[in-house]
Amino acid sequence: MRIFFAIVTCLIWSQVSVMAQAPRERKNIDKLTPHELEVYKHAVSLLQGSTDPQNNYVYHANLHNLFLTNPPHGCEHGNDLFFPWHRWHLANFERALRESDPDHLTLSTKDVTIPYWNWTLQASGKRYSKDFENELDSNGAKNPLFNDFRNTEPSTPFYDEAYMKDLICQNREWDQFAGGPKDVNEFYGAFENDSHNTMHGLYIGGDMGDPNSAAMDPIYWSFHAFIDMQWDRWQKIHNKPPTSLNKVLRGFRNSPTVQDTVDVTQLGYFYEHDPQSVDPNVCPTFAPPNPRSLRLLTRIAGADRSVAAWGGAGPFEFGGTLKGDFQRADVWLENVRIPTTMSYRVQIFVHPKDRKYASEDLAGSITVWKGHTGIDGTPHHTHSDMFVNVTNKLKAAQNEHAGKELTTTAVMTPIPLPTRQRTRQVHPEAIIEEEIQFKCLRLVLDGDASYKANKAKGVPHGH
Repeated sequence: MRIFFAIVTCLIWSQVSVMAQAPRERKNIDKLTPHELEVYKHAVSLLQGSTDPQNNYVYHANLHNLFLTNPPHGCEHGNDLFFPWHRWHLANFERALRESDPDHLTLSTKDVTIPYWNWTLQASGKRYSKDFENELDSNGAKNPLFNDFRNTEPSTPFYDEAYMKDLICQNREWDQFAGGPKDVNEFYGAFENDSHNTMHGLYIGGDMGDPNSAAMDPIYWSFHAFIDMQWDRWQKIHNKPPTSLNKVLRGFRNSPTVQDTVDVTQLGYFYEHDPQSVDPNVCPTFAPPNPRSLRLLTRIAGADRSVAAWGGAGPFEFGGTLKGDFQRADVWLENVRIPTTMSYRVQIFVHPKDRKYASEDLAGSITVWKGHTGIDGTPHHTHSDMFVNVTNKLKAAQNEHAGKELTTTAVMTPIPLPTRQRTRQVHPEAIIEEEIQFKCLRLVLDGDASYKANKAKGVPHGH
């Protein structure tokens, strides 16, 4: 019992002391001065080398990685606590960094912050910031930010600033952006089910590819700091609070709530945004929606209509008349099984019924990230709903193929698991057939927060 208690116990956060300090800026890791970078590395190295089971690096990583149900412990995904939980997790780690060596004569950690990695820009290294790619520092010492278990192939960014702006502008309701209320009407928000999951499982991989080990990679903190920065940006543009303000964020001894995460300055830090990027006028306004939805049925011969896609990576074609005026269009995957042994990507194509889909028909994608499981193998959650915005492609397809019936094709692509030998483990067909499951695809036109809320209440919603 004493060992177990040491793993799950958190440091008591003195909110008074945090609020008494002037907030420090979290900077782009590529913009740190050499001294600022050395201080951050020094602090991380001290926690990595610490033997204190209640405040070393493994302890802080396990606040995310170690999923327990009693007492509640582990990260939050697939609901509206995703952003608040990770914000508190980073701030908690940042406080430990500051306390690691505040009295050092040249590398005092009292003002250190977690630098963010802007993964929408071309990397300063081959795939990541150069500060994560060097195994040794210039003096020959081990680089505490290096991890030898990541994808290493040179790559351009998967996402750019235009994508991020659209994501923030198009998802102006909190649950669209961040997810549905936990234990009430849970579903993945737009940020998490695309870029977050894809970056974890497909772009970075390795330890970051699995929620049970993600925070062991030091890139986790800077990756999520950039995500936190985008929430801060969303807050400044839309000026809307999260839902579930009184919900306790599990795993932290002092029982912080969502309300405690709303103002980053109260947590001791801030981000310096480009003024234009947080101007409320940067996002166009929308007329009041007229929400309606259409269930898309599979055309797979002999397929079970109650489980539209079962077994394998497809492609699965779904029928339905995709027409009508609209301002926004989303394709929802309903009752998706959260896999426990793999991750996979879902690509949605919109194309004329009379021909096969092609690459130019891609409307959007979702990454279903490997589920978080407890130490006894118990899954964090088993099923959820996810959506992808297909507005632009659907409008373009209607214009280009006027008079033709449009259809959708969903293609599921399993993400191979990397191994320590830098090879890729291909998933057996039996695993793919078991893990890739969802109930149906639904096209929702001009749906907002009311679509899922009314669905949860059993209120009809325009078929």
